[in-house]
Amino acid sequence: MDNGNSVVINEMPQLTDPRWEKACQLRANGGDIYASYQGSGFNGKPCHATRFFKTDVIRARVSEIQNDRFQNERKVTEIAVKKAALDESWIIERTKYVIELALRGNPLRDAQGQATGQFDGKVNLRAATDALRLASDFKGMRIQRHEIGAPGDFARMTDDELDDSLVQTAQALGLPEEAVGKLLTYRNGKLDEAAE
Repeated sequence: MDNGNSVVINEMPQLTDPRWEKACQLRANGGDIYASYQGSGFNGKPCHATRFFKTDVIRARVSEIQNDRFQNERKVTEIAVKKAALDESWIIERTKYVIELALRGNPLRDAQGQATGQFDGKVNLRAATDALRLASDFKGMRIQRHEIGAPGDFARMTDDELDDSLVQTAQALGLPEEAVGKLLTYRNGKLDEAAE
């Protein structure tokens, strides 16, 4: 009996060669090209790994794994939010309350434990800053920068490999094809400007 809280994981057909499948799984987990290639039992130079991950069937499988994981994570998050009865407005209201408390101090109480309407004035700037950071994250006012892959991964890539990586990452994030095309056009335009 399904109560609406279960997550359905799509069973995708695995590749027939177990080493190929393992390489795709490792790459989809964020492993760099050469480490994923070696970790699945292949020997060879980095150029062999690059060639392997450029084949259509391997690229499609890595993309399929990443997309499936993204969709499952999204479904799990939706279920958790519904179970906890949380929504953005509830969190923002509570965050504003925490900010006010952190800046005013704790409420003072009389002998019977009733709030007097006054505060002790003990400011907690760390709590206020953390709450403000959370509120700005909800409103999209802060930019989060994360490096994808190991340091130096992109430095060793050709322009075509970098474009392929950009497309795979954008697809895994669920960006529309039009946006991906604009990213590539913008990036290639910047490369042309730098060459002049």
